[in-house]
Amino acid sequence: MSTKKNQELFAGLPPYSNGQVSEKTFNGGYGLCDSRVIENPDDTGAFKNGEKMSGDEFRDRIESGLTFRSFAYSPTGSVRLVYLHNNRMVLADYENGTVSTSFLDMYCPGDAKPELVRVVTGTDREAFLQYIGALEKGGFRQTGRSELENNLFLEYEKDGRLIECEFFGNTKKAVFIDDPCSCPLDRIGYEADPSVCVEWFQYGLNHRRMVSGFTCDCGMCYVLRLSDNSLVVVDGGEVEQITARTAEGLWNLMCRITATPADGKIRIAAWYCTHAHNDHAEMFAFLLKQHHEQLELERVLFNYPDPAETYIVPQLYHVINRIREYYPDVLFRKLHTGDRIRLAGEHLTVLQSHEAGYGAEGSPFTGHMNDTSTVLKVESGPCSLLLLGDIDQAAEKVLLENYTEKALHANVVQAAHHVFNFLISLYDVVHADYCFVPQNPSQRYGGDRFKFAQIAKTVPYHHFLFAGAGTDGLKIENGGLSHYFHQPLIADLYDGSRP
Repeated sequence: MSTKKNQELFAGLPPYSNGQVSEKTFNGGYGLCDSRVIENPDDTGAFKNGEKMSGDEFRDRIESGLTFRSFAYSPTGSVRLVYLHNNRMVLADYENGTVSTSFLDMYCPGDAKPELVRVVTGTDREAFLQYIGALEKGGFRQTGRSELENNLFLEYEKDGRLIECEFFGNTKKAVFIDDPCSCPLDRIGYEADPSVCVEWFQYGLNHRRMVSGFTCDCGMCYVLRLSDNSLVVVDGGEVEQITARTAEGLWNLMCRITATPADGKIRIAAWYCTHAHNDHAEMFAFLLKQHHEQLELERVLFNYPDPAETYIVPQLYHVINRIREYYPDVLFRKLHTGDRIRLAGEHLTVLQSHEAGYGAEGSPFTGHMNDTSTVLKVESGPCSLLLLGDIDQAAEKVLLENYTEKALHANVVQAAHHVFNFLISLYDVVHADYCFVPQNPSQRYGGDRFKFAQIAKTVPYHHFLFAGAGTDGLKIENGGLSHYFHQPLIADLYDGSRP
């Protein structure tokens, strides 16, 4: 791919000099909506809502050429499938001889705009700052700034237009993002006087061998209690891990740690989702379905890439539809590398979002869908938690290119991708004291044991906290970190509950 010098980055902005500007402008993905235009909005294609048929007729219809996105049985004998029709995702449930249909993608107004990404390679800090000066002369005001080691991250706003400016000193690369989706950094955070000590919880999930519709071997869910007694909820487990009892177990945990009565209201300062896979969202979708009138959701934080380049799983629509319906005034932030957000007394720092892996040529991001996970560091006083999502070696490589132990060290690390993958040296650099492991402890002794051993080079095994063994809590108090809470796993087999 050819590149040019002195090229305009985005319409209405000054050109960038002293670097190679990518000829292509990447679509970096949407926010709480996407931009498909819907024709025939009531047409569900292969099945109609309320249609009655025998099991054989249902099977024949399935085999007639549907474009599937997901398919699952449930222990109750029902069948749930998602199929694509006229560029829409249709949800069909077959139970007791009747098909019920609905749309998953209700959140797609036609005027939504994606973020645009432009990459500059072979540049330097001086040229980057020169461009920043040009933005400021053009009337843009700075709404955010952070500096992490040899990297500089700035955000500018003018007339409601946000421009993210990222400079990576080690690789001599700059990334610019024209973001129409996000609340500015100077509006997304808040300060509050401390009222409680900070606590971090890994909620226990039933991790077993993956059998679609019955059991699941992935999924993760975290609840962080901030110093003002509000919560940050991270991700959520897969549908096979959701039962009426396990979902209420999560609600009861939230009530317990905030001292809220079961019929009271809980304040969620933010829901943060690491990436667009269903095992990282469905428990939260179910929580909103059951308790949205008792939840005050203030912020939503995620950065999903372009759905044309990646497979944004259908189940994510459940969450987004409900957020848009129940919380129309929620603050949304499409997290970007270098973002530093203060919530109460804690800082959330984005060490990496998927745009950091963009290059001047080739794929818009490095690796596969798991590598688009946002990497977030949560800091409370002297203690820190590193949330890796499902990153793999491609994202690990980008992290280690840009940071050293100074930025990456954390007291607690979340084991990436349920320890299905092998990170070559990241855990050595993080050098954590505890590890939240979203997996069954029996996996440590199976074929993946060498991957657990890689983490155990720095984290002692007795500090491995497995979600498959129950719920664990860490408390930050008097400048230290202690494992003070354990609750046995609520290990029901899947009962057919729907998110």
